[in-house]
Amino acid sequence: MGYTLLTEGLTGEGANNDGYTTPGNISLGSGDPINVTLYYANGNLAIAFKDTANGVTFSTNVSVDLPSVVGGYTAYIGFTSGDGGAASTQIITNFVFYGLVPD
Repeated sequence: MGYTLLTEGLTGEGANNDGYTTPGNISLGSGDPINVTLYYANGNLAIAFKDTANGVTFSTNVSVDLPSVVGGYTAYIGFTSGDGGAASTQIITNFVFYGLVPD
């Protein structure tokens, strides 16, 4: 299991799964609580994962022009998840969003 950063309605399924990335030694299917931190500024999205049960971390940077993707400086933030199985559980806790107003 990994994470995918896709925009503009892309699903990452089939032959066009170019955005799929394995987050280092983090096992998203382990059942361990995993902290995910996202920081965005000036076209750079910093992504950090930390498995809180064993201390394993992974981080990366992705270039993405979010205002271009969402068509301005206002957007909705949400979560979606699926694993292709009949049942799965995703728990999101301690979510915080700090909005930045452009100059």
